[in-house]
Amino acid sequence: MNKNYIAATIVAVMLPLSAYAGAATSIGNGISDVVGGVGTAVTDVGRGVGNGVSAVGNGIGDAFSGNSTTSATRSIPSDATITSNVYSTIQKLADAKQITPGYDLQVQTTNGVVVITGVVVNAADTGTIRGSIIGMNGVKDVDTEQVTVQ
Repeated sequence: MNKNYIAATIVAVMLPLSAYAGAATSIGNGISDVVGGVGTAVTDVGRGVGNGVSAVGNGIGDAFSGNSTTSATRSIPSDATITSNVYSTIQKLADAKQITPGYDLQVQTTNGVVVITGVVVNAADTGTIRGSIIGMNGVKDVDTEQVTVQ
């Protein structure tokens, strides 16, 4: 195949593509390389992707620094607040009859670890209480090993 034919074909294909305007072609060993416009287009796409990633990164940084307009982060409550929330949750479970009402349970929280002591009449109630508390804000673990079943 003639190199002039290949060059003419490439130029004819490239002319309608305004994105490649000004691109030069070189023919060597029957292989054509498009230079110029394609390189610029690829560079522009790379910059666009990089800027998009940077914007996402800035948004994440703002969320963790407290500058976000959404509530992406939650403040960690004190141990006293966690203990109060646990007592409230146990009472709500009893009121909703999800556990047997009337338990006298003691709750102590240290560094987000909740320890519950006392006596229950139903072992399933211990699991229900633990399951309701483990996902609470600030709770790292729930220890119910000191709860006895009568």
